[in-house]
Amino acid sequence: MSQREATEAVVRALSVELEVPTAEILAATSLRGDVGLDSMSIANVVFSLEEEFDCELDLEGTKRLDTVDDIARLLGAALGEASS
Repeated sequence: MSQREATEAVVRALSVELEVPTAEILAATSLRGDVGLDSMSIANVVFSLEEEFDCELDLEGTKRLDTVDDIARLLGAALGEASS
């Protein structure tokens, strides 16, 4: 999965969680600062991605997640490990 594909997947999941159009979410969007997500909402997005891609993301890392790109990198790493 490319970084672009991972970012698009995260944007889709956030769009559902936030109930906003995908066009309102950018790769550099701050999860807490720009859209006001709390830890539970971030976990919901992570769980949604895990279910969609049948993978396991490092939940210990969620506290360090700040942007859409951060989650996309986490997803890309999980899928990279799953395919090796």
